[in-house]
Amino acid sequence: MRNGLSLAVRAALPALLIFALAACEDEGGTVETTPTPTPSTGESTLETPTPQPTPTEEPADTPTPSPALGIAVGPEHFLYVVAEGDTLESIAGMFDAAVGDDEGYLAPEQIGELNEVSDADLEPGMLLAIPALPSSAEAIMAENSLEDALGVGEDGIALVLLQPSRELMEGYLGRVALYRATIERPNGEEPGYVMEYWFTERPGFRAGVVDPDARYVEPAFTIAAGSLAGYEDDDAVDVWDFERDGVEYRLFVYEGAEQDAETTALMFVTAAERQ
Repeated sequence: MRNGLSLAVRAALPALLIFALAACEDEGGTVETTPTPTPSTGESTLETPTPQPTPTEEPADTPTPSPALGIAVGPEHFLYVVAEGDTLESIAGMFDAAVGDDEGYLAPEQIGELNEVSDADLEPGMLLAIPALPSSAEAIMAENSLEDALGVGEDGIALVLLQPSRELMEGYLGRVALYRATIERPNGEEPGYVMEYWFTERPGFRAGVVDPDARYVEPAFTIAAGSLAGYEDDDAVDVWDFERDGVEYRLFVYEGAEQDAETTALMFVTAAERQ
């Protein structure tokens, strides 16, 4: 009998448990159960985030360097800033050193081929590389034709082309050359110019012949005149304003200069005064 009862109780236990659980739920009780752990497979169940592409900023428009800058690296060439109304012929005429013959003649085609441009390509502010053709053994530019272009000596034109004197050039052992020229020739108005001179690593001119291996190093001085006398240059270390025959001039000197702007200005002369 004992064994029979025991078997009956065992058989009834599941039913009693179900009944007890149901009774607890009816009374508002809560039964906590522990979930059976799932065997680990060794693999992570976390999802790996998909990397998102980093947005790239579009580069700002960078001005294309002028080809002339790669040509005018030494006094064999200098830079000219194109002005309104310029043509290759008018530009060649300004820097043509020929006097009565073809020696020193600068053809418009030379400038066009050197810079790979035609008249249709010319725009104000464009830089052109110009072959340096000195007018004489003492000159560092074609001063005669440039004076003609500026109207020097004409009635009503008091502007003169001031350049470094022989004394100034010798003080720097001939290591000075014209680097950039800006010319303004407005019709019926005062002309003007800005001439920037740079130091060179060695003399750029020997007896009027250009050394093709000389190279520009750094700014030396700049002279602005006439209608362009208001030119500004924040890189200059000293500035001197002066007047000559009613025309205003402004001279700048830079870090490598040995004299101040006033002293240097007194050493700028015309071609006639230098001879």
